[in-house]
Amino acid sequence: MLKLTLPEQDDLYLDLIRHPKVVRVVALSGGYSQEDADDRLRKDHGMVASFFAGTIRRTVGPAIRC
Repeated sequence: MLKLTLPEQDDLYLDLIRHPKVVRVVALSGGYSQEDADDRLRKDHGMVASFFAGTIRRTVGPAIRC
């Protein structure tokens, strides 16, 4: 699992996301506003996010099942 800042280039991490040894690529909000982070996440297919808003954590994307 990799935790990376949301990229400025759409689908920048797509090769990593598709790599067979990578379970998930998780986006950090990177200091963007919630709205900007959500917009960037929509453009990064296959990436999931774990954003913090104050003390509430919001996870976006498919659930990880073991």
